[in-house]
Amino acid sequence: MSVGGVFAGTNAVSIKALLGDSDGKLVVPRFQRNYAWDVDDNIASMWNDLLINFQIYRRGRDEHNIQLKEEAQYLLGPIVLVEDKLGSSKKYLVVDGQQRLATITILLCAIRDVLAELSTNNREVRIANTIDDMIKINHSPDNPWRLEANAINRDVLKFIQQTDPNDVNTTQDVCKGKTKYDYMSDKLKKRNTSDSNRKIYRAYQYLYDCVRDVIYTNFSLPSPKSSTKQNQLSEIDTHNIEELGEFLDHIIRNNYVVQIILPNESTAYLVFESFNSKNHALAKSDLIKNHILRIVGTDNSDLQSALGTQWDNVFDKLVKEDDHDRFVTESLRSRLDLPGSIPISGKYPVTDKHLYKIIKDGINGKDLSRDDVCRSFVADLEVDAKFLNALSKPNDYPYDETKDEIKTLNLFQAKLVRFVALAAHRRWAESKDEDSYTKVLQYTVKFFFKYRVVGKGHPAHLEAIMIKLARMINTEQTLDDIVSYIRKNDNHDDFQSRFKQLMKKPTRKLAKYVLYKFNHELRSDSDDVKAIDNLTLEHILPLNHSEHWEENEFFEGDNNTEEFHDYVGRLGNLTLLHKKVNPGISDKNFADKKSAYKQSKLPINEKTVCTKTSWTAATITEREDHFMKLADKIWSLDNG
Repeated sequence: MSVGGVFAGTNAVSIKALLGDSDGKLVVPRFQRNYAWDVDDNIASMWNDLLINFQIYRRGRDEHNIQLKEEAQYLLGPIVLVEDKLGSSKKYLVVDGQQRLATITILLCAIRDVLAELSTNNREVRIANTIDDMIKINHSPDNPWRLEANAINRDVLKFIQQTDPNDVNTTQDVCKGKTKYDYMSDKLKKRNTSDSNRKIYRAYQYLYDCVRDVIYTNFSLPSPKSSTKQNQLSEIDTHNIEELGEFLDHIIRNNYVVQIILPNESTAYLVFESFNSKNHALAKSDLIKNHILRIVGTDNSDLQSALGTQWDNVFDKLVKEDDHDRFVTESLRSRLDLPGSIPISGKYPVTDKHLYKIIKDGINGKDLSRDDVCRSFVADLEVDAKFLNALSKPNDYPYDETKDEIKTLNLFQAKLVRFVALAAHRRWAESKDEDSYTKVLQYTVKFFFKYRVVGKGHPAHLEAIMIKLARMINTEQTLDDIVSYIRKNDNHDDFQSRFKQLMKKPTRKLAKYVLYKFNHELRSDSDDVKAIDNLTLEHILPLNHSEHWEENEFFEGDNNTEEFHDYVGRLGNLTLLHKKVNPGISDKNFADKKSAYKQSKLPINEKTVCTKTSWTAATITEREDHFMKLADKIWSLDNG
């Protein structure tokens, strides 16, 4: 059956035909996502498939079995291209399949670079030339590489494709005499290397190691006599090279893609959207990017390029890859009912699942021109990303009065509060009314802690409350009305009963946080209250109690059905210490431990432990009664 219409250019082609037999450059357009394949998942899977099929091929070759040789043929997946007819040289945009194309290219470069470490002779040169013929293109001297990645990955992929790692014509950041492999190891240690480029470096190193290892293991060759990488490579004999050459030949001739060549870029955007929205291959944020760039590119290629660059800056530098959809959701929720923001019809709830439909409807339904809507939306994302990025890094957060609240959000992963913080920041902090911003954030975080962390309230109900708060902030309702709404949803009686239960068996994270808040509440103005990160949790009655702790003395002779271990993990038996104080006192008696506690100078010890003459079950219960009063005060929503 023949394929016609826009899909007339659909064929199954080998890697050799796709790369080596074409004179067209393959360019990843802006709407495509950055390189995203992981070594442990995608790349390892592809490599294992290639090896298994090569083993089948070799068996078919050795047994003269045509059927086995045919079974060794493997379909890697679809590659969707559209011919770019602008310019003097032939060029194709890669609409779908760029992850496979990039990984195959990296593998070919790894094979070539392993060969480059061998003594050059005709066999190595012939195989290397075969690879260069596939990854290079003659009519583009300034950028002679057949595959050109998007703006984020372009320089890194060019660096991998070049033969000489110190070639200044293809990379500004030269290796200074290092091998590619070692250069990449250095780049992976640097914090400013983007997540996507890290994945490319790891892909190359993994495949380079695979090529070296496979020579000795999967090709059933003798083990190397030397231990160093360079010496091992120098021991490869003629047979090894021939096997490697045959493996390469198998990769490029027996592995196929379904190549779909489309007639125009407009069709390409639509096919990209259809493929990925139905198969869930991409994040919703990638589909949104595609939709925006398709709309503005119809009439304004300069705006398309500018928005593509701006989008890449936001999502590659400011937002972690795994958080892309959540970030867009947070941004939209923080702007609900905000004048000038993209309209949200209410047809779909603002969740990660519905992002694409919401943005598509919003762009189509706005009175302004679509270009203006897209420009405004991307600009809003950039502004919001900077603040939300600061929320994820409390030490970089600029407002000292609410730094503890931000640490709380991160500690308990309070994702449903972040967009309220963003809305409040936009309304008050940006207009220099930090007092109002502080009050709303403190109330909201207190409510979150009481409702969700202690009360275990349902997240859907919490979500509804937070969305209502964002709407109230954006419609400029008064600060008093907003605080009243938070108080209205507070159930302090429920908090008290649940907090009493919590004190019997708190998690370590929760215990440390609550004790830190108590310590802060008990301080005087002159106290140096250490950051929670510099404190450690201490069991006063030890986890492994020695002969220093007599059961009869601990229970003061009372008849009881409880045992030591019933009290060890209770909040009343826990305190905080500086990390350097803790190790030496873990199983001492209470008098010795109290002496060490005094050295800490922490109010939680000076005022609730060191005042005791003995440590008993009754002492722990009394201390928890005191803690309950502190909790009532700290998390009250009636006292600001």
